[in-house]
Amino acid sequence: VNVSANQDEELNHETFQLQIDRDTKKCSLHTNAGSYWTLVAHGGIQAVATEVAANTMFDIEWRGRRVALRASNGRYVCTKRNGQLAAVSDAVGEDEEFTLKLINRPMLVLRGEHGFVCYHRGSNLLDSNRSVYDVFHVGFSDGAY
Repeated sequence: VNVSANQDEELNHETFQLQIDRDTKKCSLHTNAGSYWTLVAHGGIQAVATEVAANTMFDIEWRGRRVALRASNGRYVCTKRNGQLAAVSDAVGEDEEFTLKLINRPMLVLRGEHGFVCYHRGSNLLDSNRSVYDVFHVGFSDGAY
């Protein structure tokens, strides 16, 4: 199953779970059907892998309000003219940038060197030295949170 970026609506086939490996900081994309994106021959991206492996891991690069994904072949994932995704680009341009939108967990918990970030009682200031956390809810608008 080829992965494509040619739809205008966000339905089950356009929604993926982003999983980040704590050690490598690489991500995998898990489909609603239970498979993973994987790099296949000639740089194609398909949603056919049943478990996480080297070819299912991608580096994610934040580029302002958009992201770029670099596959295990060292090339960037781009949108081809027919909408299919392929990891064939050596550099990042418009075709290699994607909008990342959180849809089911728009919550943020921050932790710094000295503890969790929380609202300071009685003001709009933030403390960064707490043993418990406050949950911040983020909203999506115009490609940013």
